[in-house]
Amino acid sequence: MCPLAEVLLLVTCATIASCDDFDDIVAWSEHHLDFLRRFSEFHFGIPFEHRLRSLINHIDPVLFGRCRGLARHYRIHCHRRLRCSPAAANHLSSGDR
Repeated sequence: MCPLAEVLLLVTCATIASCDDFDDIVAWSEHHLDFLRRFSEFHFGIPFEHRLRSLINHIDPVLFGRCRGLARHYRIHCHRRLRCSPAAANHLSSGDR
């Protein structure tokens, strides 16, 4: 059983890489498994197409949309704080990242 976080990671990365369906996502993920393992273990490997489809189809779209909205709000809020904070601006411009 593949953890949901790994499924979401591979689906997101494969979608960014222009994969259009679950077969493409699985093929891309298998080819880029070393890349994906930089972010998570993938101890169970890449799930088969039918398992991916089943997992993704069970995600509540309304709840997922709310999570995306919260993540966007948090990202914008943090970005504004960094831009407005002189200490953060000095830290970022000093090259100490």
